[in-house]
Amino acid sequence: MLMRLSDMKPMQKGTIERVNRPEMVLALIEMGCGIGERVEVAHTTPGRGPMAIFSCGRKLALRREAADELWVRTQGAEDRVSEEAMKDLAQRVS
Repeated sequence: MLMRLSDMKPMQKGTIERVNRPEMVLALIEMGCGIGERVEVAHTTPGRGPMAIFSCGRKLALRREAADELWVRTQGAEDRVSEEAMKDLAQRVS
């Protein structure tokens, strides 16, 4: 299922699939966290407060407004990553 990062709950995992407004998440992009990167929600705060994620080998905090701009394909039984996508990711990592 494709959903905004800001709507994900703690412990949910997925892969960034779309960035609506790159300027809103420029710091993440500069750290290498862009399309194709895996993310896991570490924790959220009540309301529209900031959230923390694990991505790019580190724990990152980001504003909820920035998380609104990131679309993530969540993991689940019905959402398996294609073999081609996995090969592409493996090539980019190595």
